[in-house]
Amino acid sequence: MSYHSQRNYRGDADRAAILDLWLAARALGQGDPWPGLHVLAAALTEPCGAQLWCDQHDELVAAALLLEGSVLVWAIRPGADDEAIEVSVLAWGQSQVDGGGLFVPVRDDDLRLVQLLERSGFAEEPWQMLRMVRGLLDPLTPPSLPAGCTIRPLNPPHDLAAATALHSKLFAGDRKQISERKQLMAAPGYHSQLDLIAVSPQGELVGYCLGMHYPVAAHHHPTPSGWLELIGVAAPWHGRGLGRALTLAMVEAMRAEGLSHVLLSVSADNLTARRMFEHCGFQVRHRIRWYVDATG
Repeated sequence: MSYHSQRNYRGDADRAAILDLWLAARALGQGDPWPGLHVLAAALTEPCGAQLWCDQHDELVAAALLLEGSVLVWAIRPGADDEAIEVSVLAWGQSQVDGGGLFVPVRDDDLRLVQLLERSGFAEEPWQMLRMVRGLLDPLTPPSLPAGCTIRPLNPPHDLAAATALHSKLFAGDRKQISERKQLMAAPGYHSQLDLIAVSPQGELVGYCLGMHYPVAAHHHPTPSGWLELIGVAAPWHGRGLGRALTLAMVEAMRAEGLSHVLLSVSADNLTARRMFEHCGFQVRHRIRWYVDATG
């Protein structure tokens, strides 16, 4: 099935249909499991340039949007797969970046899409990501904390400044302001019980772990999932098991939320993080290759 028309996103009138389309595609294992629904919902809440492809009845066939201004993601209605749609999606994405880099994540086993990207002038980047998953019904080993440390949910009035400062210290290329942290806490998919911090015996915030999940009705998604979005540990606490303890505490918190599995993304080159996640029961689901438009 090809499409009949192409149009701009209309905001609230289209949001639910787009999320349902993504859920239907994910249920069949179509494409990259990233981005999570919470990322899509947040992007669609704000004014954005999402593009829709519809059939002759104006029913949604495909939807695409740019994340962070340069990452093109899309979903196609199951059974409607047609290369003409993907060619149109790529052309739309290229038209939106004004000669800048347009990036497309693709599963390494999706050889058909890889070939289409290469025919369309995209070149593979040298770095890759891993999408890892852990079932939440599997046995869970209780986290073993360094002596005197505790893990608990973030207390915004008391911990917000310290958590924001720690993030900026650990990720120098992603410095955050307190106002930005507050925006995150107001975003779709945020749950305070999935915003965990680790506190040293002296009361210092020395690690954190943030999980997100976007609630959907069970008949839409019978196996709801969450995403481990961020994890960080202060340098003096590296190698003491705190990252593993935070990860396992997040797994337990997501299990308490009634989720069936948790996913995360990690650089394929980050062997230390990968081994830690594997020790916590995660397995690699997909290796993701990144392609960039080389025609600009």
